[in-house]
Amino acid sequence: MNAKFLWNVLLKALVLFILVNILTGSINWRPALGQISGYNWLFPGRQRLPFGETPAKSYNLNTYNLDTMFSTLEINRGKKPADEFRVVLIGDSSIWGTLQHPEETVAARLQESGIDQMEGKKLRVYNLGYPTDSTFKDLMILDYARRYEPDMIIWFVTLDSLARSNQLNSPVVMENPEIARRMVQTYHLNIPENNLPDNPDLLSNSPLARRQELAEWFQLQLYGFMWAATGIDQYYPPVYSLAQRDLEADETYLGLAEPLKEQDLALDVLEAGVSLGGRTPVLLVNEPILISTGSNSNLRYNYNYPRWAYDQYRVLLSDFAADHYWQYLDLWDSVSEHEFTNTAFHISPEGVYTLVSPLMEAVKTISHQVALPRVRITLFTPTPVSEPTIQKQIKATSLAVLPQATPTPGDRFETPTQGFCGDEKTWQTMPVVPGFVSAKMHSVYEEGIRKGNQGNVLSIIGDCQNVPSVFLGAFENPDDYSLGPYSYLQPVIDQFSGSFGRKGMARHGGLNIAGVLNPAQADRTVCLDKETPLACELRLNRPGIVIVSLEEWWAGRPVDVYQSYLDKVLDEIIASGAVPILSTKADNLEGNQLINKIVVKTACRYQVPVWNFWAASQKLPNRGLWTDHFHLTVGTYDFGDPKQLTTGRTMRNLTALQSLDYVWRALNYLPQNKK
Repeated sequence: MNAKFLWNVLLKALVLFILVNILTGSINWRPALGQISGYNWLFPGRQRLPFGETPAKSYNLNTYNLDTMFSTLEINRGKKPADEFRVVLIGDSSIWGTLQHPEETVAARLQESGIDQMEGKKLRVYNLGYPTDSTFKDLMILDYARRYEPDMIIWFVTLDSLARSNQLNSPVVMENPEIARRMVQTYHLNIPENNLPDNPDLLSNSPLARRQELAEWFQLQLYGFMWAATGIDQYYPPVYSLAQRDLEADETYLGLAEPLKEQDLALDVLEAGVSLGGRTPVLLVNEPILISTGSNSNLRYNYNYPRWAYDQYRVLLSDFAADHYWQYLDLWDSVSEHEFTNTAFHISPEGVYTLVSPLMEAVKTISHQVALPRVRITLFTPTPVSEPTIQKQIKATSLAVLPQATPTPGDRFETPTQGFCGDEKTWQTMPVVPGFVSAKMHSVYEEGIRKGNQGNVLSIIGDCQNVPSVFLGAFENPDDYSLGPYSYLQPVIDQFSGSFGRKGMARHGGLNIAGVLNPAQADRTVCLDKETPLACELRLNRPGIVIVSLEEWWAGRPVDVYQSYLDKVLDEIIASGAVPILSTKADNLEGNQLINKIVVKTACRYQVPVWNFWAASQKLPNRGLWTDHFHLTVGTYDFGDPKQLTTGRTMRNLTALQSLDYVWRALNYLPQNKK
């Protein structure tokens, strides 16, 4: 085989490759991808559109070719059965079902509602939600879904999805410019076409230019086998950040000015959708949002929406729906604050159940060709009043900062220096609040004070459960808490005022026990070169007492490694002359309570106080845990309200103060409170 022959073969292959790309680039070949699929053949169709930010864990991925997307769905399995009443749900990630298993979504719960028949046919509900906020994106999905002959369309919207400035904020729109442009022109939508990408030309439409899209198609076919075997189509992190409840004192929204106007909303897109549905009834639903009761909730409903903007949006939408005789259902406040997960729109599986009844009642009403009641919302301006504040039951006299000299024996109140410290079998019986402070810790504390540590300064080492907005920070402002029958805690609050609201160098979300010892996680603007967050905190703050509460661990690491890190943390704190208080935790994500056992065993070995929050959490509903089994249920800082004392967050703040109070009094030979 000579070189000339090889050269001819390569040249012909190159020419053939170029010709194939030119020929395919001149035609619309992308729909063919939707005709070649293993779904509904080799493996079952998916229950929701492909979306996956962690493909290796979710057996799913993001692809924006509508033909490929729909080819994976169970609705694409063949001709619609004559006896099927087909309902499709359109909307954002709350309908797609973020953090919900396929059987826990709104569509799945409606399917299982107990109503099997509609107009004499079998009810079948399909999930066509997709995780981006854009009503225009919904319109494009709805346009594609018409080929599946739905008998009813339920379209979920919210202010973010209807805000005009958000209409192009979806890759489904931007990756399908020819479809988007056709929709704009057909329905005369007020969406700037010049902001859309150019329609694909011969080169950009070639397989070479679209090789990423082809790779996604192929990868989706491979993931189909894993989907069939596991039923997994989404990664469910063991720990996630809860939706923000304590809000900024900020009333801005997308740069819009008050009052909100019709032109600020893409109501013309809704009109196009209802028109596109033709004789198919469309139920428009204003989806539930988180209504926070946290800080500044008088200004904002949640992280996304200031009250003025959302209230005026509801008025505009309800009026527009009534004027156009649309079927409209407003479910904005139908889900409890406690059932929202990681955003102001995503709800827990339990929260989904609360939507089933009103939705099915509306579906039945509409199927009987009866109009839903027209709802018009009227806003009123209340007489301005000052923000109500929680008054303390008793204002205790503040104690002076600890003097540097040790009190004379005659003035001292001796707290026990020995007591019960549990092991791996008995730790659960330990009291919530420490019952003694060891002689060793007295010596550490007194030596630290002599070296310059501050007896009125507290450091908090912890993760997202310990940031000031959810842990102790409220005790900096007398208007933000009520001690109720626990007024004896006021002296300890006064003593450590200034420490509770301080962010600290080792107190932030996502921090784990390895992170506090990692220089890469230190704030380089204030910490020294190669200094760890823990060392930086101890150097800058010079605390007398340190609360250590590092619940977060990472999947795949042996829990025993936690032990070695905890030893290093305690060694460093004690060497600085501060007294650590170790906390047990309410969750059991690692299994078999391994971390709590390590915490107690280590505390006993080092003779440091234990705040056994686990014991307190066992008496709370759901053990004080959110639906993710990690974060605590949300409560206020009103210790006089029995309802609040059933929440994980409130009980954790109370027992933390009680434990700090006990240790502080013991170290300073002050009389202990009788609780």
